[in-house]
Parts: sequence; structure tokens; C-alpha cells
Amino acid sequence: MTTPPRPQIRKLAALKLAGLHLVLDGPAGGPMERFRGIPDLWRGLMTRVHEIPGRLGGERYALIENDLFPTAEAPVYRALVAVESFEGLPDWVVDRVEIPAGDYACFEHRGSPREVGRTIYAVKAAWSGEIPDLFARNREIIVYPGTHDPSDPNGTLEIRLSR
Repeated sequence: MTTPPRPQIRKLAALKLAGLHLVLDGPAGGPMERFRGIPDLWRGLMTRVHEIPGRLGGERYALIENDLFPTAEAPVYRALVAVESFEGLPDWVVDRVEIPAGDYACFEHRGSPREVGRTIYAVKAAWSGEIPDLFARNREIIVYPGTHDPSDPNGTLEIRLSR
């Protein structure tokens, strides 16, 4: 893989996100085994997303925490959509996450969502030494455009890292 472009530092507004999560708690059948439930998680959210009041835009957000560096907490993958407010959300919407406004390192991933990890690790290897605190929060936000087709091998996603 060639050196990825340097992430752009952008000021982003706060977001309220709501959805579902999956604890990625073990490589039972190998390192990729823990990710097998992610497509079902998205299906579960998207089949009922019309029930979420105050949805903003068509984007979808994946929030991945505790996966880049070992911590006492298990890695968690969250499938989310932006909302105006947490008021009136259905009980099945178990995750309510506030993403603070601030500076975010933003970069593009082109290809299958299954290959996002390669892009993140390439950016980590290439730019961590030059951009202070690039991965300090151990948390990645992946933005799926409303038109995103996961089967498109040339699809584009944005990855955001809070600093």
C-alpha cells in the first residue's frame, strides 16, 4: 500500500447519534471472527431506522472504540444515525452518543467497508509521528454517505479521529 494522504484537520460541529452496538469481545475463530456480527447489526438498525424521530440527513455513522490500543474495556462497534435530540427515541435504540464539536483528523477510505482497518492502520503508520494525538482517543468515526452501497468496491467513506 502506498503512503496515504495526510489527514486534513477540520473543525466539526457536535453530533447526537443514536443506534445499536456490538461488543467485539473475542477472536473465537481467528482475528476477523469478532467482526462477523457487524452486517447483522446494520441490518437491524436500517430495517427500523424509520422509527427514529428527528433523524438528520441520510448519513450513517460507525463509531469504533477501544480497538487500536489494548485497554481494560472490550472493543465496541456502534451503528448510528444522527438525530436532533435523544427525546422520544424508541426503547430498542440502546445507544445515545454525543460527539463533541472540535478538531478532527479526517481522511478518506476508498473500497469495501471490510477494508477500512487497512486504511486506518496505514494512516496510523504513516502519520502518527507527525500529527500529535492522532489516535490518542482510541476511537474512530466512519461516515457512510446516504448513497453508500457496501457492495461497491470503489465506494468512499470518511474516517474521523477526534483529537
